[in-house]
Amino acid sequence: MVLLALTTVTSTIAALSFILIFGAGTILGMLLFTTVLGLPFVWFVSGRTFQTFAARAAAVLSVVYGIYYMYEITFVDGLFQI
Repeated sequence: MVLLALTTVTSTIAALSFILIFGAGTILGMLLFTTVLGLPFVWFVSGRTFQTFAARAAAVLSVVYGIYYMYEITFVDGLFQI
């Protein structure tokens, strides 16, 4: 997407400025998003049971999704033809 937009820019300074502004915006957006995602864990720091539950739930969901995704790629999409 960035390279597509850069094809319309005629000067090198404008292209570098575009990349720097895009990169800074991306970094700030990820920083803000990560901060918002982490706030519930900071708020519930006194209750260790919530953190333990959240960590275990995230781990289980990640493993289950990973197994599902491997199944989809392997058998449904035909990576290995049976």
